[in-house]
Amino acid sequence: MFEFFETSQFLTVEAERAFRFFADPQNLPRISPPQSRARIVRLDVVSPADHPGLAGTGSEIEMSVRLFPRVPIRRRWRARIVEFEYGAYFRDAQVRGPFAHWDHTHSFQASGTGTIITDIVEYEVGCGKLGDAANAIFIRNALKNMFVYRHRATERLLAQTT
Repeated sequence: MFEFFETSQFLTVEAERAFRFFADPQNLPRISPPQSRARIVRLDVVSPADHPGLAGTGSEIEMSVRLFPRVPIRRRWRARIVEFEYGAYFRDAQVRGPFAHWDHTHSFQASGTGTIITDIVEYEVGCGKLGDAANAIFIRNALKNMFVYRHRATERLLAQTT
C-alpha cells in the first residue's frame, strides 16, 4: 500500500530561480542532511535544449547515501526524471533504491513576493507488516526530518546567491 508525504515551503525568490536550483542535480547533495553523507556517483543528464545543465525528462541521478546516520553502510539510490515542465514541476521515480516504490513531485508556484515549493512523495516501504511498522516507527519521521533540513538548506543557499 502506498503512503503519501507532502510538505511545502515559501521562499522569497522568483519561481524560475527556485525551479532552476532544484532542477540542477549538483544541488542535491547540498540540500541533503549532512549525516546522510550524500554524494553523486553517476549522473546522466538529459537537458532540455533551451535549459542546459538542468535534469530534464530521461535524466538519471545515482546517489550514494547513508540511510541510517550512525551505521557506516552506504546504499545506492538511482532516480529518473520522468516528467519535466520548465518552471512548473518535475517528477522523479526511483529506479533502484531502498524503497519498494518512490515517486516524488517537486512543484513551484509564484505567490506574491516569492514561491511556494511543494513536494509530494508517494512511497512504499515494502516488506509487508514489517515495512508498515518501520514506516510508523521511523521512516515517516525520517522523511519529515529530511525535508525540514532541505527547507533550511535551500533557504540558506538561495539567500547566499542573491
